[in-house]
Amino acid sequence: MRASEFRRDGALTVQYRRPREGPPSYLVWEPGKSYICLDRSSLLKAVKWPKYTQTGVRLREWLDGVENNTPQETDAPREPS
Repeated sequence: MRASEFRRDGALTVQYRRPREGPPSYLVWEPGKSYICLDRSSLLKAVKWPKYTQTGVRLREWLDGVENNTPQETDAPREPS
């Protein structure tokens, strides 16, 4: 399993996980709670960091980098019918 991590010390840690089996996911830690999000939109909705804050901008840039550096489901070659 490969992992990539975004961190704002003491406030937010997001780890992108791509297991050998199953869907990729984001493991999120905030003070007092942790949870898993399966896609970008649910992650952004859950963490509630506005895009006009420095952390919000950095988080979205990190997400862009993660999405660009990992193959997406639509990028996989199709098997012949």
